[in-house]
Amino acid sequence: MNTTKLLLATAMVCALSAPAYADEATSGNVYASLSGGVIAPEDIDVTAGPTVTFSFDTGYTVSGAIGTWVSDNVTVEGELTYLSADFDEGETLGVAVPVEGDFASTLLLANAAYHFGGKNASFDPYLGAGVGIADSDLEVTSIGGVPTNIEDSATDFATQVSAGLNLNLTSGVSVGAEYRFLYIDSGGDDSDGFSGHNLTANVTLAF
Repeated sequence: MNTTKLLLATAMVCALSAPAYADEATSGNVYASLSGGVIAPEDIDVTAGPTVTFSFDTGYTVSGAIGTWVSDNVTVEGELTYLSADFDEGETLGVAVPVEGDFASTLLLANAAYHFGGKNASFDPYLGAGVGIADSDLEVTSIGGVPTNIEDSATDFATQVSAGLNLNLTSGVSVGAEYRFLYIDSGGDDSDGFSGHNLTANVTLAF
């Protein structure tokens, strides 16, 4: 795993963003959010030989973000996310067997969103998108009860789109729910990348 690249990129984003956030903090435009929820990964096909389709159990995801309102309707933010999902089974030639192992990833993303309600609305639906990098680990410890030792680590491009709704409870505090579709370009010539449907709840504090 190339965690050094991820940590370096995080430090650079924070260093470059700090002056802008400091300026915005005086006008109450900066916010921090925490979210957590579930992710339903899509199946992954491996086509080296007869196609093998790997499926996953529902996993989990946690995220933290710091952002700012750049207008009454637009936000930009930096986000750090961790997700993990266990394998369920592998199927080939109509035969399915259980698979033990998991896929886990730490992501650093830059997001932008358009808020239809706006900064001060009590009811604020929004659409967003983001790009960044994902530092991922894949491990398979058994297939069909037969022990294996399959491991892979990589840093790849990642992107997501989102739709959500925030409800402002009091001045500076809101809660919400969000759907995201996430894609990590972790595949190769003979396999799909990782993708999943993510549903989270969040709380946001404005400064």
